[in-house]
Amino acid sequence: MNSSRYDRVRRFAEIHYEARLRAGKSQEYMALELGVAKKTVQNWEKGVSSPSFFQSLEWFRVIGINPYPYYMSILYPEELLHIKPTDDDEKIDRAFEALIRSIAMDDKRALLYLYNGAHGSSPHAILQLLLCHLHSPMSFRINNACGIETAYKLAEELNTIVCPDNIRPDLSNFRDSINRAIEACKNNTDRYTSL
Repeated sequence: MNSSRYDRVRRFAEIHYEARLRAGKSQEYMALELGVAKKTVQNWEKGVSSPSFFQSLEWFRVIGINPYPYYMSILYPEELLHIKPTDDDEKIDRAFEALIRSIAMDDKRALLYLYNGAHGSSPHAILQLLLCHLHSPMSFRINNACGIETAYKLAEELNTIVCPDNIRPDLSNFRDSINRAIEACKNNTDRYTSL
């Protein structure tokens, strides 16, 4: 990415501002939740100063929004900003290539397992299942996740895991995500993030 430090700081400020507005939270709320002065929040959103990486992660945790797309828009603004299902194939290809360059190695392994694993399910069917899941209300997703967690733990105990030598889920992160989703549901919101 060819941009000046000023451009990166300005874009970093914009993502925090955009995410806060999307979540419907005030600057006062953010200051209180993050333990900083309202002026600090204002300075972060104007690009006068920047939060630390930890403070930025906390920002997104407090508002319950996944920071990943926002951070990606800084690294790969041309490829990943405002991607829509109706975009032309070339734009989708560029966005997908940028995503693959940036995701963690374990996530790459998981995607390869989804497509090439001997799990017995069609990759296309799995993607459709995930899409249906993501378009369902939060309470429904929580219920499904709890059932999946229970079934997985039972399969572990019974030694009936499919493809036991392949990449396995991070159950601690999975449980944390369920707990955060439950809190989001209690707070009448349809989003959460797991950091």
